Amino acid sequence: MTLVGMCAQFCPKREVDERTRNRQLDPLFEREVVFKRYTRSAAGRSAEKPEDVRPPAVLLKTVEYLLGDTVRLADFPRCYPFIWDRLWAVRQDLTLQQSACVLTRKILVRCVKFYTVSVVLCSGRDVPLSSFDPKINDTHLVDTLGKLLRIYEELEIEDEDRPLMESLWLLINLRSSRIVYRAFNLSPEIKSKMKHVLKLAKTYFSSNNFRFLHSIDELHVLESCLVSKILNSVRLDLLQILNVAFSSRSCAFPLAVLSDWLNCDESDCEKIVEFCGLPLDGNSRVNFLKTHRNCRFIEDQTTLFPNDSRKFAISEDLSSILLL
Repeated sequence: MTLVGMCAQFCPKREVDERTRNRQLDPLFEREVVFKRYTRSAAGRSAEKPEDVRPPAVLLKTVEYLLGDTVRLADFPRCYPFIWDRLWAVRQDLTLQQSACVLTRKILVRCVKFYTVSVVLCSGRDVPLSSFDPKINDTHLVDTLGKLLRIYEELEIEDEDRPLMESLWLLINLRSSRIVYRAFNLSPEIKSKMKHVLKLAKTYFSSNNFRFLHSIDELHVLESCLVSKILNSVRLDLLQILNVAFSSRSCAFPLAVLSDWLNCDESDCEKIVEFCGLPLDGNSRVNFLKTHRNCRFIEDQTTLFPNDSRKFAISEDLSSILLL
């Protein structure tokens, strides 16, 4: 028998009373409103009671408050751990009710957007791993997006937010030939709304790094967030090719031209060139030479590269991106 949530508040009264008594309310984000937090299932723990589970209508209001009001209370990296936990509790309530209604789909879309913008707003900053773990964020993004796409397929939904969600799924899995093949076999109605992303996937698979880097400016802001995860590796691949193609002891390559080819600022381009170990002369020119020793063209995960804040700046009105 499917459980039906009956809690009409953002947090069950039992939990509010318990956390208030134990002084476990967040001093910044729960001054006025308390949100149900995520709790792991444990052996011996009794099943959730209907009065402790929120129905989809209440869950949607919860998500809209978190992404519309709570997110404005502090800078995004500070808000992230709190909102991440409360969204996990929202998804847990949805799972308990096995819900797939239109409200459920709207909730999952907003969760996907939150995890997606977090890729840019938290990565590459002085954010401790205890507050933002990129791998855990990616896991939640993949799990939530995968569940949403399964609902779309089971209900044969081709409109709503499916084209954008399919585009995000493709960009997450650009290295998977199976996922790329699936994308190109979607219905014409869906593919007509994701033409640019499909074209980008073709470019990536053909290893046309230059065209790939110059095709990203037309992407949706959420698509840009996910593409930013692989930009550095694409640029390094292109630099390795250029290091052989323009190898010369007597000539140098202008940094201004190289930054245009890599589609980044000159300052960012200089950082990448220095990371690779390619020498720069005093006139902002790169000395390509295929016999250079100690050059590296594989991204070091411990090294923070520029994350294209110029290209992929998130609007100051973050809530409009998350809630639209």
